[in-house]
Amino acid sequence: MNNPGSRPPFGRRLRTPAAAEYIGIAASTLEKMRVSGTGPEFERVGKKAVVYSVEALETYLAQRRARSTSETETPTPRSRRRKNNHADAPGSPSPGSTAPGSFNEGEV
Repeated sequence: MNNPGSRPPFGRRLRTPAAAEYIGIAASTLEKMRVSGTGPEFERVGKKAVVYSVEALETYLAQRRARSTSETETPTPRSRRRKNNHADAPGSPSPGSTAPGSFNEGEV
């Protein structure tokens, strides 16, 4: 009954929220991983509908399996946005003073 060249049965498919729950992450994280290409393999079944096979989710988890934290890949640190502290910039007015062309409350 099984032909040697035949494809295996398709198996169960999960939409994004259920797939994310299955692998233990937030649905938004799984969506971001899909965009960046770092997540599990998925299938597009319509213009917007995406599904994940349980087999693909298991494969993804198996590829990330480790016995110690030293075996895992170190994530690339994100660049952090720095807040511009204009008071530290050379030539900026000192605290309490006003910039040229501006007025303190009560001045006109």
